[in-house]
Amino acid sequence: MRILAVVALLALTGCTTDVIYKTVPVEVPVGIPCKVPAVATPSWATNGITPKNTLFEQVRALEAANEQHKAFEAIILSANKACQ
Repeated sequence: MRILAVVALLALTGCTTDVIYKTVPVEVPVGIPCKVPAVATPSWATNGITPKNTLFEQVRALEAANEQHKAFEAIILSANKACQ
């Protein structure tokens, strides 16, 4: 009987203790969505090339498309850099 009373006393002492709440600041990085406007794909100079065009016209269109690709890549890289 004594053992039962000791066990009950020990069990009840855990219920009577006061809980101490302590606020702890936690620093966690929070992702922020990137709000850069979508980059529109230009109309490439090579879209209008047909086999009927002369070699000079085809090469000129390819050179223009190359410049367009460089400019488009620069725009995409700057938009990507704005998100970082």
